[in-house]
Amino acid sequence: MAEGRDEEPVRIGMHTYRPALLEYSMMSELREVHRRSIPGMYVNPSATTPLVWFGMLVVRSGCYGSGLFKFILIMNDNHPHAGTAPTVMFQPPVFHPLVDMVTGEMNCTVRFPKWMAQSHSIAELLEFVKDSFYQVRTDGSVNPEASLLFTRNMPNFEQRAGESVQYCRSRLVAPLASTRSASGDIEHDLDSHTFPASLLEGPLLEEAKRNMMAQAGSAESIDSKCNVHGTKSQSSRTASEDVTHKDKAAGQAITSRGLSWVKPGAAVPFSKKETG
Repeated sequence: MAEGRDEEPVRIGMHTYRPALLEYSMMSELREVHRRSIPGMYVNPSATTPLVWFGMLVVRSGCYGSGLFKFILIMNDNHPHAGTAPTVMFQPPVFHPLVDMVTGEMNCTVRFPKWMAQSHSIAELLEFVKDSFYQVRTDGSVNPEASLLFTRNMPNFEQRAGESVQYCRSRLVAPLASTRSASGDIEHDLDSHTFPASLLEGPLLEEAKRNMMAQAGSAESIDSKCNVHGTKSQSSRTASEDVTHKDKAAGQAITSRGLSWVKPGAAVPFSKKETG
């Protein structure tokens, strides 16, 4: 800390922190989330408080396949020493045994009955949230209807889950509801770090898809022009093409994928000399 810098201590529960210490603690949590690189899980801390994160869960298969679920992660005022896990609140609520259909809050106590500051992390919590959509569990259910359908009528459950997926996708650009904290209601839509609605709108997604397809088509066009008498030069192979060739020096079959400037058997970029 620079000399002369005056920071007022922040009282959180039974613990007293300086703002820099609290920020460092939450940065460490975020760094751990990035290190684990949880598939389909995206989070962004609030611009106004380190104790609120905005999240997006992308589910690629199973009952909730194609799901895009927005949620808010709210740390307790004395996190990580509160003894209870941070609150995970889906907006809108998802039809899931562990999610309250009124509040959207997910019951995480089945995995974290008591939050241990030295043992648990937000990354573990986010992994639990993700796994709960691939391996649905009913112990600790806060949605009796979803739990009953899952155990007794799977086709009906899958239908309701699919309807929930479609509804949540249709509400991606809807305003986030405010949440209550010790200091009062927090209006999340005023936060500059929420996922911008413009990134989630269908037209922009479709435009991005068209651009990607156009680039792929352009690459194929270039490749076809380089195809002379049914052969391609080494430099014209596309990234999606597998080419098996013989390394004359080693006498071994090597499979290369796309353009490469790495000498076979080496790990140094641009170690392969360009040939005409």
